[in-house]
Amino acid sequence: MEKPIVFVTEVGSCYRPYHYKVRGLERHPSHYYSARGKVTHRALEMALLGKEPSWDYRLFFPEGTPGVHGDDLGLPPEMFEKCLGEARAAYGKGRRWFSDTSLIKQGEKIWVEEEFKKDMGDFILCGHPDLMTKTAIFDFKSGKKRVTDDHRWQLTGYEILTGRKETYLVFLGEEKAIEVEVPKSDRDAILNTYIREAQKAADWKRRAASGEIPPAQVGFGCVWCPYVGRYCQGV
Repeated sequence: MEKPIVFVTEVGSCYRPYHYKVRGLERHPSHYYSARGKVTHRALEMALLGKEPSWDYRLFFPEGTPGVHGDDLGLPPEMFEKCLGEARAAYGKGRRWFSDTSLIKQGEKIWVEEEFKKDMGDFILCGHPDLMTKTAIFDFKSGKKRVTDDHRWQLTGYEILTGRKETYLVFLGEEKAIEVEVPKSDRDAILNTYIREAQKAADWKRRAASGEIPPAQVGFGCVWCPYVGRYCQGV
């Protein structure tokens, strides 16, 4: 059996959706804030790769373009239009930040949404940092400035994959973009826990493929879940 692929953003989340994905069940469309983040990230990815976003749904998400790293975007045209105003504003702040920041030198080599994989023995850890230089990782957040444990968790995964020791969050929901460094000591404190949780995610991927239903992890994350209500009642 092939080793399961665990995405950095899956680690520590509820693993019940693995069961629904295996069964091929229909998803709810993305939550508004999730959709806004997807559109903002996609626009910044285009711009940093030298392509100005068109803001036309058909060109923004052309047929065959991957969604959120192997997952269905779940972003219908009406939701795209609904979040477009805020997404464009966040995008503009991100562009200005990239032009003005002192953390990235002009002409410095960057990696944008590059895929990184690492064999962790029993599974493959995979992730796509938003923006990376030879020394640092930058993760864009379309909301207001608020560093959470989930953010530290995600950056820990990216450090494992890339070996970069400097990590920054760039918040785009304030009046202007705000960059916040997340110190290595924060990530070191949770490194072993992160690896254990990633192994747990891999185990549940195998078990879900065999028909087992992972327990629901009830919490605020249920708001974002594309299966809650229709299939999952949190029990």
